[in-house]
Amino acid sequence: MQQNLLWRIAERVRPGIRRADEAQRPHQVLEVLPVLFSGPFMLISLIWLIAVTDTRLMADHAGLLLVLLAAMLLIDRQPFSINIETSKEDMVPISGSLSDIVTWGAALIFGPSALWLPLITRLFTILRGIRLARATRQPWHWNSLSTLSQAEVFSSLCGLAVYRALGGSYPLAGLEITDWLPALIGSIVSSEIPILILLPVIIEINRMSSGSAQPDSVLRWWVIFSVVPLISATPASLMAALLYSETNTLLFLFFIGGVIGVNALVYYLSRTNERSQQRARELARLEAFGEALIQAPPDLCTLTTLLDEYVESMFPRDRVEVRLFEPNGPLPPGLHWPTFTLTIPPAKPPVSESAWDQLRQSADPVLVLTRVTPPGLAQAYGDAILVKIMADDPGKEGGTKERLLGGICLLRHPLVGRPGYSLAAVQSLASQIGSAYYRAQVSLETAVALKMSQELQFAGQIQARFLPREIPQVMGWQIAAALAPARQTSGDFYDFMPLDNGWLGLLIADVADKGTGAALYMALSRTLLRTFALQYPDQPAKALHEANERILTDAESDQFVTVFYGALDPQTGRLIYANAGHNAPFLVRTGPDGKIDTLGKTGIPLGIFAGQAWTQAEVLIGPGDTLVLYTDGVNEAQNIRSEEFGDDRLLDSVLAHRDQSAVEIQSALIRAVTEFVGEAPQFDDLTLVVAVQR
Repeated sequence: MQQNLLWRIAERVRPGIRRADEAQRPHQVLEVLPVLFSGPFMLISLIWLIAVTDTRLMADHAGLLLVLLAAMLLIDRQPFSINIETSKEDMVPISGSLSDIVTWGAALIFGPSALWLPLITRLFTILRGIRLARATRQPWHWNSLSTLSQAEVFSSLCGLAVYRALGGSYPLAGLEITDWLPALIGSIVSSEIPILILLPVIIEINRMSSGSAQPDSVLRWWVIFSVVPLISATPASLMAALLYSETNTLLFLFFIGGVIGVNALVYYLSRTNERSQQRARELARLEAFGEALIQAPPDLCTLTTLLDEYVESMFPRDRVEVRLFEPNGPLPPGLHWPTFTLTIPPAKPPVSESAWDQLRQSADPVLVLTRVTPPGLAQAYGDAILVKIMADDPGKEGGTKERLLGGICLLRHPLVGRPGYSLAAVQSLASQIGSAYYRAQVSLETAVALKMSQELQFAGQIQARFLPREIPQVMGWQIAAALAPARQTSGDFYDFMPLDNGWLGLLIADVADKGTGAALYMALSRTLLRTFALQYPDQPAKALHEANERILTDAESDQFVTVFYGALDPQTGRLIYANAGHNAPFLVRTGPDGKIDTLGKTGIPLGIFAGQAWTQAEVLIGPGDTLVLYTDGVNEAQNIRSEEFGDDRLLDSVLAHRDQSAVEIQSALIRAVTEFVGEAPQFDDLTLVVAVQR
């Protein structure tokens, strides 16, 4: 990056910048620049504040000032974050809070003496930052100076000086516009001074991110730092001061409590938004990594390079380690498995070797560690999850056995969030690595021996891993599922998805083909449907639309897939569904008449045309009702006389056993199909899902 005068000054003040790596140098420069520009104003404001402090007033109102200090400390403990776009591809996170309301409101009541409150709050923030930095052995000096040298005290003193010059008094009193207009003007002055002081720093940030100081980006900074606080904080500050002077202290404190509550709400909304952004980033990088694996040579020669490229951007604020172990047994002849350790950030392993030994010996696929102290640190850093990278290997007599290929560790600091929020992403990454192993294995075996039957067997084993390993246990519900492929691989699939809103996603689908091509198409469709179902938990039609667009983008094929997807609220029995050309499920109502509802099609199958829209419908499943989802391998099953099993026999079987459990209903229906088909060969995959509310 081209260096200008500010950069050279920062390097002279902090010589260590020249020795830092290329990625860290801009961050270190941006720690120095605020100190250079705001530091002198901090010294001036400290001398100014000491000179104008009224110690007698502070002693007389010590109790109320301590309450306001506690409020500011509480608000400062829950800062919310926003992202400022400095270029089309660069976002700078900025933290803030509603403490300005308390600061300016207290200043309009007690005068400049109240500005000790934000100064003391800032010192507590610095102490917390120093403790965290020392625990993680990170440099803290310049970051602390940068925090301390912020110009808010100086700007507030200037604003109060203007307020007094215009005739304002302490505390602010009067409800006429002429009474609080000086306070408004003083607030404007106070909000504009910091942006003027830090304008060179803002210009430098834009230059670093985009190569030039773009006026529109500088304008966004001005809006964030000046206009937004002015519009949001000033009216509330004036109201706080007027409540104190015109009503009573209790009502004033109640208002401050409301500010604390609103700040907490914004804080939690901000954290929720951060988690959503993190999940979106993880999904995007997982998709890109999967596409890169597909395009890469099948012999695993580029696997380590791809991991190095994609993992860091997937978890940018965490400590991550990916390990590919030495093989714990003989590999297929000619297959090379690269042993590999990727640590992010470099030279900062998240956990000790004992944790990896514990992962190897554990029978569980996921290991959760709390209060982890990484190697080289003196104190606990945060919680960690370790996920195994597993694959099935061919065993004797056509069986399979698990092979441990490696593991992924994610260590996350509590200020960032919980590592469990990213468990699904880590598991997906591990599955993709395991899939790369399968791909390499199948490619080698095909090239060397052309063993098609064995290739199909492996593909079926891989495909089986996409199906749920366990039927979800939902209070008040019985669920059963079965899939019987007509060949080694299947074009049918079903899935159960726990959704963020506490609902359960029910999905059944059928690819309009058979064999390996249908199995691969099924794998792609299943992954995309699950991705968008999780992203739109209560919008099945939207999930189908997005999956359809992605399928047509990623798969150049004339295949298509019929899908029924419903989002079920287990508490109420409400089912929101969309049917993309699939066999209409049956909802058999309880009662002597056995009323039957048909959940018909709401759109065409996926993978045919882009830009299609699906509608969605709702149905209420009551106690004792039975929902039957199936593929055409059930109702179109044929006997030796080419007669079809049909919908009537399907419903007769369900009605005859509707008072039994979901598993018994499913078993009875499969038994009825088997007895009807007799000696005729199975010509299509048979998939069945039964859900009963008990």
